Amino acid sequence: MIITLEGAPAVGKSTTCVAIAQHYSAFVVPEVNKLFARPKHEPENWYLNRQVARWEMGIRQVEDYEWIVFDKTL
Repeated sequence: MIITLEGAPAVGKSTTCVAIAQHYSAFVVPEVNKLFARPKHEPENWYLNRQVARWEMGIRQVEDYEWIVFDKTL
């Protein structure tokens, strides 16, 4: 099962992701800004490419985890 938690900053998405991971032994894919350092001069499509990298990271875990949880700030 793939779940995405999206919402405004500081509403508890990451905390909820951790709780889901602990309860269901899920794999959590952190939000872009926790995984990647934003470059000073951001190339075109940088953010989109990082989202694709996150998706690929989650999909690679499908064989090992029943639950994949994406943490995403709007």
